[in-house]
Amino acid sequence: MDVSKYLKVDPTSCIFIDDRIRNVEAAVDAGFRGIQFKNVELLRKDLTHLGIHI
Repeated sequence: MDVSKYLKVDPTSCIFIDDRIRNVEAAVDAGFRGIQFKNVELLRKDLTHLGIHI
C-alpha cells in the first residue's frame, strides 16, 4: 500500500526516518525525504538541516 496515497499527502512533504538505510533508500526512491536514524543528536541536526527545529 502506498502510504502517501492512503494519507492523501505528497511524498515530498514527508520525512521518513528509520535506522535501516535500506528502508530510508526505499522511501527516497518513492519520493519521500529520508533520514537514517543513528542517534538523537544527529537526528536533530538532520531535521534542522531540513528546516524543522525541535
